[in-house]
Amino acid sequence: MFASKDKKKGAAKEEPGQKEVSQQDLESAAYFRWIERGCPLDDSLTDWVEAEKDLKARG
Repeated sequence: MFASKDKKKGAAKEEPGQKEVSQQDLESAAYFRWIERGCPLDDSLTDWVEAEKDLKARG
């Protein structure tokens, strides 16, 4: 379920029916989610996965 890079540099692999998300957009969205949660030191993967879902849902 983790994003893997395809041949395009900086792009997460697109799943059928979902928007392709750039690596930079995903990094920024995950970072801002992390800040909104108060910069916890525990589970950064949660921010990454949720940011990816949000960006793909925006289509």
